[in-house]
Amino acid sequence: MSLFASVMAAVLASSTLGAPLGLGTERSEALYKAYSSALDQGFQAMGPGMQRALATYCQDGRSIDGYCNWAVQGAIIGSFLSGNYEDVLRYSDRYAAAKLAYLQSRREPLGACMAVYVSTVKPGTTSTLISWSSHVPSLNYLAQARLKRPATGSYYQAFYCARRAPNDLLDAYDPEHSSAPASDAELRVARRFEAEILRPMRTASEQMQAELVRTIQTDSTALSRNFLQTAVLYGNAYSACSRARFPANLCGYLSADRIEVEYYERQ
Repeated sequence: MSLFASVMAAVLASSTLGAPLGLGTERSEALYKAYSSALDQGFQAMGPGMQRALATYCQDGRSIDGYCNWAVQGAIIGSFLSGNYEDVLRYSDRYAAAKLAYLQSRREPLGACMAVYVSTVKPGTTSTLISWSSHVPSLNYLAQARLKRPATGSYYQAFYCARRAPNDLLDAYDPEHSSAPASDAELRVARRFEAEILRPMRTASEQMQAELVRTIQTDSTALSRNFLQTAVLYGNAYSACSRARFPANLCGYLSADRIEVEYYERQ
């Protein structure tokens, strides 16, 4: 899991999203059992079980209250892993609409990349055993390409979200041998952006992740310090992006992520 996903997972774990709120106790317990049962099928096979849970308890993915937030993310990633790209588009659109409404209601910022995440936990512990993390813009762009539909999103945004941290699920965006549809001009820009901006940022992120993992259990300030360091990292990357005269929207994604991280650092 990327550094940013690790940090956001910690935030979500302590927020109302991901907590069993918004559902009655019995319904919440039933939904959690349905979610866990789907997860037990394995990541590639969990999509249908997640979708049944969403249809029964979560307005078919239009609600992200409580454990619905986990189930819809599982449906998106499970559908992508199994090649059910229509379902990727269906549930990611519903998740994006619900998440945006939630953030707007709380006046919280939305960064450039709407993360989705699913994991299994080692029995009897809180340690993550296996996990997948990804981002809605990147998954949507690839899903449309696999369905041979014209892309409705931005290649630059999909590329940025896929490559800002190592992500095995999104190797298709590696600009050296990209299988994500892009023009020759976009690929040239992507290769230069990767080399000059993203690669140094990923190196620093990996060092910060190692420090966070090493200290988070014993240092109560580790998470807030990590948010601050991440905000500085994005701010420096934005400055470098602007100086190098990359397209404004590419630099803008860095700025949006800096604003999002700064918000959480202040909480």
